Amino acid sequence: GEGLRIGTVRRPPRGVPKAEHASRDFYDVWLPDLTIYLRTEPDVLERRRARRAAEGDSYAQTIQADYLRQIHEAYEAVAIGWRKILSGYQERAIVPPDADLMTLPAEIDMNEHPDYVHVAAGTIREKVRRMIASRRNNA
Repeated sequence: GEGLRIGTVRRPPRGVPKAEHASRDFYDVWLPDLTIYLRTEPDVLERRRARRAAEGDSYAQTIQADYLRQIHEAYEAVAIGWRKILSGYQERAIVPPDADLMTLPAEIDMNEHPDYVHVAAGTIREKVRRMIASRRNNA
């Protein structure tokens, strides 16, 4: 198939002249400035899934433990190879020079501890603030 999709979009990227949209094959390739990976071990995800399934969550009842392991392994591969993945897209997409992957531990269940959402959001806001400051300093 098409390989890894970081993100998809039906609009052409900013800054590309309309005459070059099709010839440069930019459609469907979008790379964000910051990607967030909420990392959790598959056994933790399976315990959460099983609990939600037992509570009647019909979607959780459809998910298999092997699927959770496969998804985890795929995300780990992306996290480990992030810079290489980005460089592979540079010929086909506009890649922000400071594009980054932020890995946040998600061992805490945000459904049980909604305050952790604020902690995670604060961490992300601080990273974005530093990225913006760095861009201003380098401009």
